[in-house]
Amino acid sequence: MLTRSQKREIIDKTKTLVEQNEHIVFVTFSSVPTSLVEVLRTELRASKNGLKMVKKTLGDIAIKEAGIEGINIKKNYKGSIGLVFASGDLFAAIKAITAFKKKCKERFQILGAILEKKPAEVSAVTKLASYPTLECVHTTLVVCLNSGIQKLVSTLDQIRMQKA
Repeated sequence: MLTRSQKREIIDKTKTLVEQNEHIVFVTFSSVPTSLVEVLRTELRASKNGLKMVKKTLGDIAIKEAGIEGINIKKNYKGSIGLVFASGDLFAAIKAITAFKKKCKERFQILGAILEKKPAEVSAVTKLASYPTLECVHTTLVVCLNSGIQKLVSTLDQIRMQKA
């Protein structure tokens, strides 16, 4: 059993990590061997990311104290909770998590995330996993925006030709 001061220390450390990182992914472990968890930690450290196991109540308190609303770990998630802090490359962290999920199947789940200091669903994390880098996301965005602009220009050109 942890003492009150030990709990406060864990909350403060977790709160600092939450404040320092814009992207946090919630994961759960169920009977995953410690050796596999260490492999995941090593992969995350290689891309300047990290994994911290936290008690749900203490994690909730730390997240609320960091000023992020809309997350309730204790109520919404079951099992042991791990927080993946993406302080380096977000896409490398998500790739490592999704690869680990494939390895461990039902024993490891992605539960949700905080992306840019806002709560996000699992679907947002899996969508980001389909992109290799941030530049690919930007490219996709530019293509989408450019497509709309091209259609507008084409329509305006057709109207100009009809009036001429």
